[in-house]
Amino acid sequence: MQSNSSLKKSVDFKPEDELHLDCICGSKTYKEYFNPEEKTGQFSGYKLIACDQCGLVRTDPSPLSTENEAEDLYDDPNYYADSLKDKDFWLQMAKDTLKDLPEFISRGRFLDIGCGPGYIVKTANDIGFNAEGIDLNPHPIAAGKEAFGVNIARKRLDEVEGTFDVICSNHVIEHVISPADFLKEIGSRLNDEGYLFLGVPNVEGGIPKVLRTLNKLPAGPGSKWLWVGYQLHEHIWHFSPKTFREFLEREGWEVLLLDVSLNNPYATVEVPKLRQKAIQKVWKSFESIGMADQMVAICRRKK
Repeated sequence: MQSNSSLKKSVDFKPEDELHLDCICGSKTYKEYFNPEEKTGQFSGYKLIACDQCGLVRTDPSPLSTENEAEDLYDDPNYYADSLKDKDFWLQMAKDTLKDLPEFISRGRFLDIGCGPGYIVKTANDIGFNAEGIDLNPHPIAAGKEAFGVNIARKRLDEVEGTFDVICSNHVIEHVISPADFLKEIGSRLNDEGYLFLGVPNVEGGIPKVLRTLNKLPAGPGSKWLWVGYQLHEHIWHFSPKTFREFLEREGWEVLLLDVSLNNPYATVEVPKLRQKAIQKVWKSFESIGMADQMVAICRRKK
């Protein structure tokens, strides 16, 4: 689970090659969706494009040219720095993220892929699971062990032993070049009746929609009007509720729950303080109408 921390390493990181991906549905055709560099001066060299067939938005070119580059991209002591300064907030976020899971399962072996300092691992333990976590970044692993005493380690999924009743991956799948292969690997490590729990940003949430509209207006000196959930130096895929559900179902998963009700941290808006107060009042209303800026899916394999 990530924070809105310094992205210095991510910004400095450059992939070895320039990779222009086809959509994960197989389509090669697309249209431009949004150009942050043109509108805000940020994310030079990257833009967002949308598949002509399924509508899924992706970053072009990809911020990674191979999956192996991910270890270099995320090996940054600052990557989770902000979340470690406000543990209470992030523990509450973890509780909010997992709030619906006990309706389906509340016991068993639980793995969190991309666990960071272990907020979700701690929360899963607290509600009855035997939880552990893995991450590519060694810095939050050390901090989380010290802070929470949780079972977390710097490992890849293929280095973890055994199978699980729940595999959680919160704000990770948007970072991988091949989400379909990632799901296949997860599926191979789930027990027969196991649950997949995924969290992703919602590119069609209220805040990004509002900000894309405001990008058409004169914003004034110093205004960025840019949704932090884009993170084009890291995020390859940008799901909406529609494209997320369609992707999961296409890959053989039954979506038992798709909840769009979490706003923080991706509702953060980098604009002048006076304008920010007004915008924050607006985004708080989006949660109640299913237009929040994060979503979670609870799934099982189709039978």
